[in-house]
Amino acid sequence: MENGFARSSTIIKGIVMNRSVIASGILMLALAAGAGHPQLLTTAEQHEAIRRKVATVDWAKSAFAKLQERIDGYVAQTAADPQWAVSRLAMNWDTHYVTPITEGSRTIKGEGRAEVPTPRFAGARDWKTDYVRQTPIENLKPFNDKDGKICLVNETTGQEEWVDPSITGHAIERINNEIMALAADAAFLYWVTGNKAYADFAAPILWTYMNGLAHTKKPVILDENGGPHRIIGTASYEVIHDGILHSIAVAYDYLYDYIRSDDSMDGTVVEMGIKRFVDRIIEGGGRTGNWNLHQAKKIAYGGMVLGSNEAYADLKGRQYYIDIALNADLPNQWGVTHVIREGYDQETAIWPEAPGYAFDTTANIIEIVSLLSTDPDGRKALENPLLKKAVLDQRKQTYPPGYSHAMGDTSYARVDARAGELMLSWALSQGDQEAIEAFSALLQGEVASGKYDRNSQESLLALTRYAAELPKAHPEVLKKTPTYFAEPVNLVMLENRSGNGDARYALGAAMFGTKGGHMHANGLAVELYGAGYVLGFDSGRGSSYWQPDHGDYYSKAPAHNTVIVNGTSSYARHGRDTIAMQVEAVEPAFDQPAENEHLTYLTASFRHTKPAASQQRTLALVRIDDTTAFYFDVFRSKTDKADPDQYHDWFYHGMADAMDVKALSLKPSKQLTSKRGNMKGYDYFTEEKSTETDSPVKATFPLHIEGNEVAMDVWMLAEEGRRVYSVMAPANRGARHYVDEQYWDRLQPTLVVRQMGEAWERPFVAVYEPSLQADGTKIRSVKQVGADRWRVGGEGWSAVLSLDGAKLGLEVEHGK
Repeated sequence: MENGFARSSTIIKGIVMNRSVIASGILMLALAAGAGHPQLLTTAEQHEAIRRKVATVDWAKSAFAKLQERIDGYVAQTAADPQWAVSRLAMNWDTHYVTPITEGSRTIKGEGRAEVPTPRFAGARDWKTDYVRQTPIENLKPFNDKDGKICLVNETTGQEEWVDPSITGHAIERINNEIMALAADAAFLYWVTGNKAYADFAAPILWTYMNGLAHTKKPVILDENGGPHRIIGTASYEVIHDGILHSIAVAYDYLYDYIRSDDSMDGTVVEMGIKRFVDRIIEGGGRTGNWNLHQAKKIAYGGMVLGSNEAYADLKGRQYYIDIALNADLPNQWGVTHVIREGYDQETAIWPEAPGYAFDTTANIIEIVSLLSTDPDGRKALENPLLKKAVLDQRKQTYPPGYSHAMGDTSYARVDARAGELMLSWALSQGDQEAIEAFSALLQGEVASGKYDRNSQESLLALTRYAAELPKAHPEVLKKTPTYFAEPVNLVMLENRSGNGDARYALGAAMFGTKGGHMHANGLAVELYGAGYVLGFDSGRGSSYWQPDHGDYYSKAPAHNTVIVNGTSSYARHGRDTIAMQVEAVEPAFDQPAENEHLTYLTASFRHTKPAASQQRTLALVRIDDTTAFYFDVFRSKTDKADPDQYHDWFYHGMADAMDVKALSLKPSKQLTSKRGNMKGYDYFTEEKSTETDSPVKATFPLHIEGNEVAMDVWMLAEEGRRVYSVMAPANRGARHYVDEQYWDRLQPTLVVRQMGEAWERPFVAVYEPSLQADGTKIRSVKQVGADRWRVGGEGWSAVLSLDGAKLGLEVEHGK
């Protein structure tokens, strides 16, 4: 097979530098600043400062050494085989296709033949696939192209197969992104050390890809009435997934002089390719939500490494693209300065999307304006106090161990350390002592949690932009209050901490309706944290946004801890037809200190439209002592019109190994299905068992996780006309990267209680007790002792809870 690889100065001419050279602070070669480059992550004037940082600052020294060790291995491979790295790019090595042909957001073939190998276009918009790239990079197949097919690993069989790109998901993008990232890292090492071997490794990767790109045309989309016409990118199906541009820009910025001095490469070709990426992003994106910010970040990275406007026939150079990133008001691109002013809620500084998106969006904004802070508008944006609040207040959407709720299309996110690091660096440069202390406390808290290690920050952004040391700060600077209303996303966070300071004995909860981006039609839902984990979980998104499990189950009410009316409660999860909960009572008041150490609670209401129904939920976090606490939950639900056939389904999704329903004999049944008139989401439940009962229900959800034995006991008071179901529900996809991988795809036990008739005068009343096996459970009984009055009792204590409309009262007695 013709490999088509034009050898462009690929022979490794230097010897890999011994890492001790940098440690001693001695350069092998002197570097010239040259034409104003670099000008993205660093400037030429910062060269000596960066060298000192990676030679003397412990974490930077460690990170640089790891980076160097990793790249040195690849440089050595390339010294032995000049084609080793370049041949692993996902290119049209055999076919040299000029034009990708797509249909149904999948690449079905290519047309034309270029004089050089060309980059493969992405396989599909949908990332769901059975075929994955070989790992590690050494195992990637060289010159991987055979009549347009690509050799990947079948996840089911573990065997390599030649497959059509259309069924490969994002595998092609991931291969090229990883290899180009190696080129960017090596280019940085070249700039720092002066060792030409790094440039000899990096430049052929960049040049082969960009020269090949120059010989391609934009994709042809065959769908007459569909397909991603507007949003398709230069290398991917969505402009926001053209992330390879970041590495291209960094690599070119640090290789600028090397490429300009090599007659076999043409920097103009690289720059025109960068402009092609950026122009397509500006044209093909969306001016709202996280899309706009992902676009702006790519525009900033690409634009910052270009020459002045006058260097190009279209007069679109560095200044032009900086202005677009900061100030654009175009159909598909909105400048960051506008976004900060109008995209955030100006009172709460909340980005109105699910946290997995929102936290990252704030970090991207801060990264963008940090890069562009040499421009007056960029500097002004970075100085906006809203950005400070946007980062620091992310903590208010987290549970005691520092993980966020998993509402909507998200997973359990942490406060974004990247944003904190960049804001700390800015505060230090400005001498803002208040901000220095706040961001240092934030980062020290993440370090203390064990979830953030500065010594492992090997990214070029960290090495070039993060502060050398974290100034001392007192953690009390960031003390949280028990209740917080994130109104732009219709979320209330509740917290009750133990006096002993142990997060395992704290309670945390989220209650939410639907509002903001990437949310779900979840009804009036809750999520419950206790015993160190989120045990009553929200399920996250499905396998992908284009798969039925997302549309039918994960984004709908059956995947949430809520109540569904007549098995069909549904509504839009985006746009004007979403439904928000209404706060009716809360204690303590939002953002205020605790009034009663024993009680934190919220009452909220919700109005379904199809069918028209009213709901009200009171969720309380009740503390008896440092190690004894529980949740108390009253859920009322009824159709607006009298309906003798109405029924209401209450759901609890437990993160657990099993579910044990005490004293009930459950028999196999098939009632929770769409064939019985319920929504399609019910069809995702398996192993259904049930029984009718008018007795109290107690279910235990044990979990052995990460060496810990924990459990959640769920008590539900008796009521006539009920059927109790045990089912297995789809996996908790929100838990990915939150817990060990063995739990990511595990079916989860779910308790469903169906009430025939209204559930307003006869509400669902539940008590949840999280516990550590070492302590055992503390609750011995749960009883109703009057109209809207309930008693929860244990050894030597009693808690009486009473509801008066939306207001909850609590009396705690000891010695009972």
